[in-house]
Amino acid sequence: MFRKLVSNLPFSPALVSQLGFYARRLRKEETTRRIGLFMTALALIVQSFTVFVPATSANGNDSNDMCPGVSRDAAGAKKIKKCYDNNTRHFRDVMNYFGISKSELWKALDSNGSWRYTTTYKNWYTFGHESRSSDVKNYSGQVPGSLYARKWKNTIETRQWGWKGGTGDTQFIILADCGNLALKRLLKPSAACVSLTASKRDILVGESITLTAKASTDDGAEIAAYNFTQTGPVTDKTTVKTDNESATWKRTLATAGTYKYTVSIDTTNNKDNITSKSCVEQVTVKEKPVPIEYCPIPGKEHLKKDDPGCVEENCTTNPNLPGCAPDIDVNKTAVNRVQDNKDATQTTANGGDILIFTITATNSGKTAGTVLLEDNLTDALEYASLTDNGGGTFDEASQTLSWGDVSIEPSTTTTRTFIMTVKDPVPAMAQNHGTPDSYDCVISNAVRKDGEGMIKIPVACPVAKEVIEQTIVEQLPSTGPGENMLFGGILLTIVTFFWARSRQLGKEVRLIRKDFSASTI
Repeated sequence: MFRKLVSNLPFSPALVSQLGFYARRLRKEETTRRIGLFMTALALIVQSFTVFVPATSANGNDSNDMCPGVSRDAAGAKKIKKCYDNNTRHFRDVMNYFGISKSELWKALDSNGSWRYTTTYKNWYTFGHESRSSDVKNYSGQVPGSLYARKWKNTIETRQWGWKGGTGDTQFIILADCGNLALKRLLKPSAACVSLTASKRDILVGESITLTAKASTDDGAEIAAYNFTQTGPVTDKTTVKTDNESATWKRTLATAGTYKYTVSIDTTNNKDNITSKSCVEQVTVKEKPVPIEYCPIPGKEHLKKDDPGCVEENCTTNPNLPGCAPDIDVNKTAVNRVQDNKDATQTTANGGDILIFTITATNSGKTAGTVLLEDNLTDALEYASLTDNGGGTFDEASQTLSWGDVSIEPSTTTTRTFIMTVKDPVPAMAQNHGTPDSYDCVISNAVRKDGEGMIKIPVACPVAKEVIEQTIVEQLPSTGPGENMLFGGILLTIVTFFWARSRQLGKEVRLIRKDFSASTI
């Protein structure tokens, strides 16, 4: 067809030299594009090494890791299987303890892993071999080696790559980089009523009271409802459906007598429901007053006469009365002495800065109580040294500073102060992917067991570390093996097309020259 089309065109013998020049240029172009094709193929081969054997963290072998150096791909899944088979760092022992079978684990690892975001998994629990803060649940005595659990939201800032398996409340995730385990809930979730109080305990007929119940959960239990029960001259009950840590029930009592109130907590894990015996409240409803009769006992004439006598009970005379339990809250603050005693969380600490930490325990209850005051300094010691323990005892093994059980009188506050000095120079150790709060240029510390009230003190890390980890890495697009291979495939297709096009043009020129030599055109 090509010869047929060309034979119908006017052709001048003077064009032969130009045709030869064009042919030589096409040969050079084909050679150039062949080299380009070769280099592109070579680049894709090199790229495949970064896809199938991705780089690991420079700080990728943290003592907190259950299976260190797990990449985010099939090779990483294979390494986790190896850790299981070899029981590396008691990996298999931990799986067995939490009832994760080998078949369940293999099924999860054979699936595609993906990014797991803190907004979705914030109330899950993650496990590691170190106690990095005070908000931990210690499993060290139940499995070989040390093992601690913390809420996901306190260990992973934004997201973590992982393989997910299990169903319902038994769901689990194996995290990349560290091989650590994450669980939706722990082994023995529970919910308990913490307190039940009435706005008034002595009222008159026709008056109203408001009952307030407070609950707490542990090990992944989730509150579903509060079940209030009223017994006495008139019985009643109600269910307040809420997942909050408190609920109220308002009552108007029209019949005199003594009423008893109790509350139980429903959770989404029905078998874990608990009724706390401490959550009992009593209310006395009296008829509207008649002329007051005062107590005839000398010295108590200011009290009203009443059965069985005139003695006024309070938390001092009877600490077992409802609402008389101690109510102790523990918080922590820090100031930077070098920077004019400013709030340390609002300033950036430099090497050599002196940080003064103050732990405050306040008892707002009506009776005395005791609280264990201790502070895990694992994270803080990465960037600072303990220079004054404030009368506490520091345990090197657990890296915990403790003052033991401290007694606090009602309506009083006690404090403990200790001092740390930021290391100079500030360490430039790379951040660990599996334990993101390790060497993250922040001193994180929570003195409360629930992990709330955590303070975070920014640290002036070396410029090179900040540029690489906090600027460049954050601005890079989040691409994975799929995106890289897709881009490489498109590039290879384009280069191959132009190389093939050059070959086709060269062949066409050769046909023209052949037909000219044969006098067919």
